[in-house]
Amino acid sequence: MRKAFSGALRDESEPDVIRLTFECEKQEAELLLAAAYEAGTLGVIEEDTPAGRGRLHVFLDESSSDGADFLAGWRAKAICEDQVEVSSAVWPDWSPQPVGKRFFLVPPWLDAEAPEGRLRLTMPPGSAPGTGLHPATQLALEGLERCLTPHDRVLDLGTGSGILAAGAGLLGAGTVFACDLDTEVLAQAKAYLGTVPLFAGSCRALRNSCVDLVVANLSQFTLAAVAGEIARVLAPSGRAVISGFTCEQAESVLRNFPMQAETILTRDGWAAAILRKPGGNVR
Repeated sequence: MRKAFSGALRDESEPDVIRLTFECEKQEAELLLAAAYEAGTLGVIEEDTPAGRGRLHVFLDESSSDGADFLAGWRAKAICEDQVEVSSAVWPDWSPQPVGKRFFLVPPWLDAEAPEGRLRLTMPPGSAPGTGLHPATQLALEGLERCLTPHDRVLDLGTGSGILAAGAGLLGAGTVFACDLDTEVLAQAKAYLGTVPLFAGSCRALRNSCVDLVVANLSQFTLAAVAGEIARVLAPSGRAVISGFTCEQAESVLRNFPMQAETILTRDGWAAAILRKPGGNVR
């Protein structure tokens, strides 16, 4: 089950929230999810059903005209519509937590301040991959801590929610830009990242040796497919932080990269690696 909620948390005593529940095929659920965000949804909960279909709970402000239009457009397909109070049973039970030595992850509906010496990183509110709770994402953030230097040119490859690009910016990167093949994901990342440049595509669109650091939280198969391109776009002595694979998969992932593995990080069965491209002066 996936939960995703906007950062504009409502007063929990206000009951004027409509919950609309749909059951549909997975592909239709993706279209419905996109339409829900266009309508200004307060949040969504996605579930898988035993039959392999998708169940989607969409929460909308009853007073929103956009929400009313959304309801009118999809009402025939809804299996349930009710009015609910915004409560702790509805909002995800995420809590602030430290990651690595520098970051402090905070859900978007909380005002918690970061402890002294840590950087407050707001969790993305959308449903795109990368809330910051998964070990692979946290390992990637820790990798950024270890190797990003001020003024680095950083590419977040397959940005998902944009959380790694945001983390790079907090650490003092000179330039951060991000890309993803999924245009719907990019729309959510844009809302989260603000002015960070984004483009639809992959590192194949970039010229040689144009970045100092690539961070990529991707599956083992995707990493294998883009390993050579990551090395190509890195400047000599540039580094890559790769994650998204298990400890068992690490050896097979790393052999695809024409780069030296400097550090291997692990957590809860997941792994990440910091790789360095040969040549130039070691930073």
